[in-house]
Amino acid sequence: MRAAVLSRYGDLDGLEIRDVPEPTVGPGKLKVRIAASSLNPLDVKLVSGALKAWFPLQLPAILGFDAAGEVVELGPGVSGFRVGDKVLGQIRHGQAELALATPEQVAKVPPGFRSSTRRRSRSSLSRGRSCSRRPSRRRRETSCW
Repeated sequence: MRAAVLSRYGDLDGLEIRDVPEPTVGPGKLKVRIAASSLNPLDVKLVSGALKAWFPLQLPAILGFDAAGEVVELGPGVSGFRVGDKVLGQIRHGQAELALATPEQVAKVPPGFRSSTRRRSRSSLSRGRSCSRRPSRRRRETSCW
């Protein structure tokens, strides 16, 4: 599977798209196929190394705390979710095609909810493209190429 991997502290140039092993589901975990994820301010501080004293990363590291996707596998003891459920929440290592979460970290997406970023985020990762944020007078824009 492919993931955005931080290979060194510094700036966003330390992020690379790489092939990594698929995570293995264990007891009390769900495996989620990621449809959308973000780099939030905490991730940016981790990239810079500003939090190294309190939250050291074992490099190379897959970042991401916020993500959404579809449950593809359930570990033993997981209840309240089924394969195929759409979920969102605090999914660690969400900058990858697949990630693990506990039921407490995610919630089911309400029926009928649609995301306009799903296709863009998934295709940019699977095609090895990179994304950046550009300031705009009206709003912050994310573009992928």
